[in-house]
Amino acid sequence: MLLSGQFVNMKGFALGPKVWLAKNLVCAHQPNDHVPDTIENLTNRGARQPCSSSDVYGLSSRLSTTTKNRLQIDDETRHISIWVDESSEQTRQIVKSYAKKQETLSRKERRTWHMVHCLLEKRVGTKVIFPKWFEEVADRLFVDDLRVRRYYPAFVEACRTVCLIRSFQPHRKRSKHGRLEVDFADFAITTLIFDPVFVESLHLNRGSREDTRQLVADVSARKGRPVEAKDIARKLGISMDKAYAKLRYAAQIGVIRQANKPQKSNRKAYLSTPRPRFVPDPEKLFQELKDLKEPVRFVHPITGEWVEYRHDE
Repeated sequence: MLLSGQFVNMKGFALGPKVWLAKNLVCAHQPNDHVPDTIENLTNRGARQPCSSSDVYGLSSRLSTTTKNRLQIDDETRHISIWVDESSEQTRQIVKSYAKKQETLSRKERRTWHMVHCLLEKRVGTKVIFPKWFEEVADRLFVDDLRVRRYYPAFVEACRTVCLIRSFQPHRKRSKHGRLEVDFADFAITTLIFDPVFVESLHLNRGSREDTRQLVADVSARKGRPVEAKDIARKLGISMDKAYAKLRYAAQIGVIRQANKPQKSNRKAYLSTPRPRFVPDPEKLFQELKDLKEPVRFVHPITGEWVEYRHDE
């Protein structure tokens, strides 16, 4: 069986840890490899139908969901994690949607998506290169975590993908050798989509310091003011001494900051500090890249609003 541009559904609830191994074997192959027979045995264990082998062409990706806070140890550094909205408001919207009539795509909309797929399929394999200024991205990259060595190549490939998708715009032209070059708008769009995801993944389960940062952020958002030791003591059910020590240590390592000026009563209130970015802010980077003379204009991938970067006069 040939797998190219196909979705493969592996139901993990029935096979447990074994299907996890099968999924990893699929994703670990090199382009144009034969999928090992091991996968057939794992995914068809106990099945009556005969097993069939598969050849996978092109790079593969995997989407998976879990209710756990951590992935398998080997998965933790090989994947990026996207957390869903766990608020009660979102849960309410989800349960209400089940009773509503589900709207399907019209025939015209399906034809449009089929045409998009066909156009992209024809352009698959086009070489996508990077301009000289892209080296500045690596120079400003967050590098205080070894996982960056795996995450940055994923970000680079995402830039290539965005460039390929946007290459159908009338003003985009390929070089005489048929190559595409990532432009600043491609980089900016990729960053706006993926930077929060990489930041979340890099700081996921990073110990007590991240727990304290998140705790202060949550309590502050709920109360609408900076957080004091008494708030932490009450929230965690610990003594004031332990609450003070927790906040003091978090402030020393920079995950929270004191929000009020020193007072005679020695009262201290704190706010969480923003997590470090993964890649540089596109708008700030554009201001530093003086060789980019022309303004950059594109549609924000999340809000749908127009964004324009110009050099300050």
